[in-house]
Amino acid sequence: MPAWRIAAPTRNTCREPVRAILSSDLAVCAEDRQTGVDGCAATYPPPRDPPAEVNFDQCVDGVQVDAFICRDDAHEHARPGFAICKQNFRSCVDTNCPVQP
Repeated sequence: MPAWRIAAPTRNTCREPVRAILSSDLAVCAEDRQTGVDGCAATYPPPRDPPAEVNFDQCVDGVQVDAFICRDDAHEHARPGFAICKQNFRSCVDTNCPVQP
C-alpha cells in the first residue's frame, strides 16, 4: 500500500478540529451577514422609492463586503492549522510512517 494511503487517516484526523473551527467561524460570518441584510431591510423597508432602493443596495453591498472579509479572515485563521497537517502528512509519507491510533 502506498505511504500516502497509510498516512491519509492521520491527516484527516489532524484536519477535523481545524475544519470544525473554520465551520464555526464561517457560520458566524453567515449569521452576521443575514443580520446585516435584515438591518438594511428594516432601515429601507419595501416598497422602496428609487433613492431608497439605491440606499438599500449600498447598505447590502457594505454588508456583503464585511461578510467577505469575515470569511477571508476565517480562512486565514485556519490556514496555519491546515499547513501543520499538510507538513505532518508529508513528513509521514516521506518516512513511511505507520498509521497513528
